[in-house]
Amino acid sequence: MKYSNLLFLLPFALLWNSCSDDSDEFLHDQDYDIEFEITGADSFKRSGTFVKTSSQEYIDAYYEWNWGDGSNKEKLVTDTTSHTFLGTDSIFEITLELHDQYTGKLLASTSDTLDFNEYITAPPFDVEASTFTVGTWDTNISWSYLNNDQDDVYATYMTLALDSNYTQLINVFEGTTSTDAEEDAEVARSGLSDYTFKNLEAETTYFFKVRLEELDGPSSNLDGSFTTNNVRPPDVVTSYETMGNAISVYARSNNYITTDTPIDHEFIITTTPALEKTSTENGITKYFKPIGTDATFSITESTTGRPTNTTSPAGTDTYNNQNINVFYKQSTSSGQDLPLPGTVYAQVYDYQGNKVLYIGETKNSATFNAEGMHITFGTNLPAVGNFNLNSGNTKIINNSIGSGSPIGLIGSAGINSYKLKIFSVDADIIIAAVNNDADFASEQHKLVFNDQSVSTSYLATIDELSFKSISSTVTP
Repeated sequence: MKYSNLLFLLPFALLWNSCSDDSDEFLHDQDYDIEFEITGADSFKRSGTFVKTSSQEYIDAYYEWNWGDGSNKEKLVTDTTSHTFLGTDSIFEITLELHDQYTGKLLASTSDTLDFNEYITAPPFDVEASTFTVGTWDTNISWSYLNNDQDDVYATYMTLALDSNYTQLINVFEGTTSTDAEEDAEVARSGLSDYTFKNLEAETTYFFKVRLEELDGPSSNLDGSFTTNNVRPPDVVTSYETMGNAISVYARSNNYITTDTPIDHEFIITTTPALEKTSTENGITKYFKPIGTDATFSITESTTGRPTNTTSPAGTDTYNNQNINVFYKQSTSSGQDLPLPGTVYAQVYDYQGNKVLYIGETKNSATFNAEGMHITFGTNLPAVGNFNLNSGNTKIINNSIGSGSPIGLIGSAGINSYKLKIFSVDADIIIAAVNNDADFASEQHKLVFNDQSVSTSYLATIDELSFKSISSTVTP
């Protein structure tokens, strides 16, 4: 029974094998219809779209894409397929392969070439370079949007280098003060129309690239070069609004196109003769200067924070003596007489064996009771340096107040001690100025007078007093 079953089944088995062999022979020996087309490509995204155009279907075979970029082969699922290519090449050979379903054997293939250079996307922004503002240690480059589409820019990128091949890169944010530089650095998450490179070297040619990126799209590019200026001296500006013992000086850079933002530089000031610096604020330096003398200010500008810093030639300005012998400001309580008249002179006179300095309108005939201010030095004229003033040796006389009784100095908030700075003494010619030991700059050059025994209401101030006495010793 078993044998008859086997004999019965045997013809069917032979028939099956015969049919299978015929199918395999048919699959491998025929001509195959296998074709595809490249229907689109994006050079920016480096992607392409491919469509199998052959209509013949093979039950025992499958299609597979070979993209030619080193990525894994991809079985065809639908007739239309997209692929993003790896690497940086521009040309790829794409192959559509037909394989045996059971053995994987390659039955047929067809190839085509994708050249991204044929699909270059037009720049999204039409830009052109504008005029550049070139400085010595910084430079501003600018560009124009011809289609007014600046708001469509997603991000702005900059590159700066010392060569046209962009191998010697410069940091686009910090210039030569940093050794950390990169190409195509993002400088703004928006569309800029200009950019300032800072901390550059003088008389140096730089090459730049600007890339304006569209969101999820291509970029527009702009490149060029510029050469920085030579190192120049700063402009020196002096201000002598007080015309007396205080003089202000500041410098304007000719090496930077803008100083609105912090920059790595410093000004170095030299004075002739040497002057005492009293303050520096907002770039303005104030000096204590003897009245009646000239002063020359020489200022250089130097870079800072660089491997090798550079110093400019000096700029100079001279304050010429304004032929003023006495300068002061004064005030009193409301409605009261001023302690000094408008035009005054300074001179030394002798009184009771003492040397006394008089400041008032009387000239060449000062007396102990003349209206004005009297400073008693003692038996000798003071030496160069500081002379202490107090209520006993410094007084004012005003005939309208207390019948001309002397009114002395009074203590004032912020003034620790009154002092007269003596710059020079030559015979009876004294050059000096009030320079107190004070807690505040506003009190440094101020004298305050009050004497309750003379007047309970009279309060007078003389501020920023400086003088050069005339040569005249008068004996009353």
